[in-house]
Amino acid sequence: MLTPSTLMPMHRSLLLCALLFTNIALAAPKKVPNDYPGPVQVVLGAISEEPADQPGDKYYRMPYVHLERTDQEVQLWLPGGVESIKGVIVDVGFAFQPRKTHLQEFARTQDFAVMGGMFRYARMTDSIALALEHMGNEIGHPELARAPWITMGFSRMGRYAVRFAQEAPERTISVFFGGSPGVTADLYTKDPTKDQTAVEGNAKTLSGVPMITVSGSQDAYVGLNKGEKRGYFDWEQKNYPRLRARGLPVTAATEWGPGHETFNNGAMLFPFWRAVMAKRLPAAPAQGPVELRPVTVEEGWLADPGNWGVQEDGKLVEQNAAAAHFTPAVPYAEYKGDKSAAVWLPDAYTAAVWRAFCERPRGVKLAVSGSGAAITLAVESERAEPIESAQFFDGDRLLGEAESAPFEWKSDRLGDRRGVHSVFAVCRAGGLEYHTQPVQILGGKVMDQRAAEAAGSAAAKAAQEAKAAP
Repeated sequence: MLTPSTLMPMHRSLLLCALLFTNIALAAPKKVPNDYPGPVQVVLGAISEEPADQPGDKYYRMPYVHLERTDQEVQLWLPGGVESIKGVIVDVGFAFQPRKTHLQEFARTQDFAVMGGMFRYARMTDSIALALEHMGNEIGHPELARAPWITMGFSRMGRYAVRFAQEAPERTISVFFGGSPGVTADLYTKDPTKDQTAVEGNAKTLSGVPMITVSGSQDAYVGLNKGEKRGYFDWEQKNYPRLRARGLPVTAATEWGPGHETFNNGAMLFPFWRAVMAKRLPAAPAQGPVELRPVTVEEGWLADPGNWGVQEDGKLVEQNAAAAHFTPAVPYAEYKGDKSAAVWLPDAYTAAVWRAFCERPRGVKLAVSGSGAAITLAVESERAEPIESAQFFDGDRLLGEAESAPFEWKSDRLGDRRGVHSVFAVCRAGGLEYHTQPVQILGGKVMDQRAAEAAGSAAAKAAQEAKAAP
């Protein structure tokens, strides 16, 4: 792979010629080999700064042309008050992702930037590295040229988030792919008669890079699809074990409710990323390229997914038994079952969040209000039988408990400006135990990701319309 210092953008006059045609017609994409030879053929445009949502934050946009495509753009968000950016969250499929406040608030807690773009598949790693180096130099953050990154991609772009990591494992902290049907990332093949050498090599490349996938329970591309006679959690039951069998530190989780979209995956994703960052990033800032520590599966935790609460016919188990398949997660060395079939998790905190996140909702939820050192957690129930008790958790840490109504807890332990919290309640009602869906609290702010997703998409649409207006 070429390093950023060897990648030279084309002359600015060529860019102007190319961009003259942008508003006339977009060139039809052509199939280009991922490894086309020679310098990466990218033309970088002028960087413009736009208003950010919070004072001090910075938001930049840069058009660019890769090969014959003239519709490409990079958007970059930087947290205010940070002299040196420690890393970058890179979305390989959507330029407007940096506008989403839940991503911004998580990145802010870690002194990270957020970058997005619809990048060409061909030489993706090189073109992103070039864009980061160029933008960093132009806006006064040259450290972006060597900053490690987390790659993320949704739907078919999930495959490319993984491939990106395969091409630059030394710089990749972690990978997220969501709603990605049939993602193999060349880590296994469905045909056992084929040569396994390349597959084994790909798996070895990512052996120290933790990955996570989160899919919606109603996602017809990943699981439930009556037309193709696939039951619930088809991907988790068939494909995920193949990835784990390769000995990879990869986590799978289910978000109940969404289809091919997400409402709250940050509640699972952000604790995972924080745990992985703590394991991989150096304690002190690096003067040159950051040397990431590989993560082994042996230092993680394992949880039994219990067939994901699905019967042999692909239908869900009866509602009262919806949590019966869960058993407590344990450190890797203490797990007694088939380790390659278990869900891998980076630490005890993330394991506790996974348990709550993956439980099928059954009429009990957690409402969280306030901010900083005054946050209230309250149980709300739609069940016929009354709540008997409630315990309130921040991951694996018990915050408090209530034995009588109102079932709520006021906490002053969730307001840290660098805090990444996923809080939930464990309630008893009618002799059964219920975990509520986790709620995100980032930097002392309660996050509504569903609203953030909608607002980010609306802002991106408005910006695009303004750009296209005469």
